[in-house]
Amino acid sequence: MQAVLVSCVAAYFSLVVFNNVTDFETNHWFVKTVLGMEGVLSEDVLWRAITAPWMILTAYIVIIACEAVIALLLWCAAIQLFRGRDGRSAAMFGFGLAFCLFMAGFVVVGGEWFYMWSHPRVSGAVTKATGLSTLMLLCFGFFARVIPSRR
Repeated sequence: MQAVLVSCVAAYFSLVVFNNVTDFETNHWFVKTVLGMEGVLSEDVLWRAITAPWMILTAYIVIIACEAVIALLLWCAAIQLFRGRDGRSAAMFGFGLAFCLFMAGFVVVGGEWFYMWSHPRVSGAVTKATGLSTLMLLCFGFFARVIPSRR
């Protein structure tokens, strides 16, 4: 069952990476909108906005690379678990990295620092990122406590 759980999340991240690569402009627009603080009503915080195209592109590529690493870690863990081996470390690292991406990257930085919650077209992403953060934390906790380590 653990291998199926890890495989499901690995498949999710694989599709996210695939979509970000094959439909690059959609989420590039999203990152540009959030970092540029487009639609933020309070001018008092606009000094935080990042509008340099190279910085926006770099941020987006880092996000995609992070998602790809998470997918790779989780697929490695799933394969180990399907083979009856201990894939716990890779799974925990993958879930932990995913939690950090969603919580630190999207909820904290995107949501609060760049006021993503205030933009009418992208505000729902904060709720989604919060839900995914919770899911990743639960998966991490599941592997930290449920699967006994093999020594």
